[in-house]
Amino acid sequence: MQIITLLMVATLYLSGEAADWWPWPLDLTLNQRLLAALLAPVVVIAFASAALRWCRRRMDHRGSRQALLLADRLMNATMWIALALHVFNIAALDLHGCIRARLGDWVLVDEAMTLLPPAAIILGAWWAYYPINRRMREAALIRHLDTGRPIYPVWTRPEYVLSQARLHLGLVLLPALLIMGWAEGVEFAWRLWAEGSAPSWLRNAALGAGIGMIFLFAPLLMMRIWDTAPLPPGELRDRLERLCAAHRVPVRRLLVWNTHGGMINGAVMGLLGPLRYVLLTDALLDAMTSTQIEAVMAHEIGHARRHHLPWLAICLVAILSATALGGSLLFSALGPESADPAAHLDIVPAWAARVEPLGRPITGPMALPPPPAARGNWIEPAALLTTLLITLTAFGWTSRRFERQADTFAAQHLSGMTRDDGEQAAITPQAAHAMIDALQVVADLNHIPVQRRSWRHGSIRWRQDYLRTLIGRRCDDVPIDRHLKVIQAAAAVTAAGCIAAAWWLDGFT
Repeated sequence: MQIITLLMVATLYLSGEAADWWPWPLDLTLNQRLLAALLAPVVVIAFASAALRWCRRRMDHRGSRQALLLADRLMNATMWIALALHVFNIAALDLHGCIRARLGDWVLVDEAMTLLPPAAIILGAWWAYYPINRRMREAALIRHLDTGRPIYPVWTRPEYVLSQARLHLGLVLLPALLIMGWAEGVEFAWRLWAEGSAPSWLRNAALGAGIGMIFLFAPLLMMRIWDTAPLPPGELRDRLERLCAAHRVPVRRLLVWNTHGGMINGAVMGLLGPLRYVLLTDALLDAMTSTQIEAVMAHEIGHARRHHLPWLAICLVAILSATALGGSLLFSALGPESADPAAHLDIVPAWAARVEPLGRPITGPMALPPPPAARGNWIEPAALLTTLLITLTAFGWTSRRFERQADTFAAQHLSGMTRDDGEQAAITPQAAHAMIDALQVVADLNHIPVQRRSWRHGSIRWRQDYLRTLIGRRCDDVPIDRHLKVIQAAAAVTAAGCIAAAWWLDGFT
């Protein structure tokens, strides 16, 4: 779900350019375009609801596991259809421009309205999926009674939809909208008060500072979006606090993430100790042994101890910079002679550069789609699509290696890291299997097939098989630690080189 949300934001980010790429112009008025964008979600939600209702009936009458798997596939397909319609709305219908023409360019209003159709499809799909989720929750009640686990009230349908929106949309979409709003506000202020009288780097510095502050204080925001509470005092909290102290990872607070027993997960948020929180869901605390909980906690602390958040940001910058620079140079070579290879490297996004004074209706080219003669340039969209695919593939591969290192850190921690005599300890079978078993509990109670692939984390089976290969290895001699050092060094050099190249190209042109 995170990748779909990211692609939704990326499509909106490129909305101005995407409207020029659609090769088949649609002879529709502004009102007809708005109506088409509003009706499409209704059709998709109706179809998804009918299909999921059929799956639920098969589950009720036959107890069919295949129907459950089909329902999961239908949900995934619906999410991708929502993204496809979002791309169509922006590229073919120029929905973003139509909304600006109708409402004016109020900060974040037109962006939020453009995101409403895909968000409505996603929320509608969760609304339709709720009866299936309820059946699974009710079927698990007897098992919970047999094992002595706490029984939580089953979510109502609005509670279920709200919880999914908090988890899947709030994590990515809200910070992204805040960043876009800040960029629009900076550009508006620049054009109103500072354009022509201040150096351009000041605008980019203000943009970067605001984005940095959003990332820095995002954990405080997520704490309030998600239903969290401090972990109660007791032996478990003392044990987990000792873990943080042992690895010199300051944490402001350990939190229980209340999901009504609906999800088993953990997370670490925050770059700095005073703003760093570790979250463990209520279902995780109920379902796992204390050793398994410590393994999950060590995994999350491993992300902080190995500085994964800043390094992931550096890797993303390196991948984006390298692919954008390569794409820009390729476009300048294949495209029009007037193409500027540095034009796509400006930090200020293209959509922000078109900001009009607050509330003024958009007139001119943005009010209507471009004429047919301006369409059909396949070189730039093909280069951008290639850049996007390379970025997603490379970042996913890199992220899975960071996840593997966090799994390794958990096994290293449970093995003791170092013995009393100062020698490095070997990873024990008990340590590796504590993490393996914790992953299995996550898969079983979240109804996740162990072979299902994940863009950022990899499949459960892939992670479990890797952990088994660590048994007997010295804690200071695991391949993933060496591999990550190479990846981090390459990312730092690539990011620095691309930024220097962009600077040179900008000065040269």
